[in-house]
Amino acid sequence: MLLVPRQALKEAMEGEKHGYHHMPETRGLCLSEE
Repeated sequence: MLLVPRQALKEAMEGEKHGYHHMPETRGLCLSEE
């Protein structure tokens, strides 16, 4: 897993639920999964 603070990871996950895929955090997570 990436070295991301739990709070940032939580916010990124919440953002994906709401469809905020253009947030830097979520975009980085998506890129790391591919």
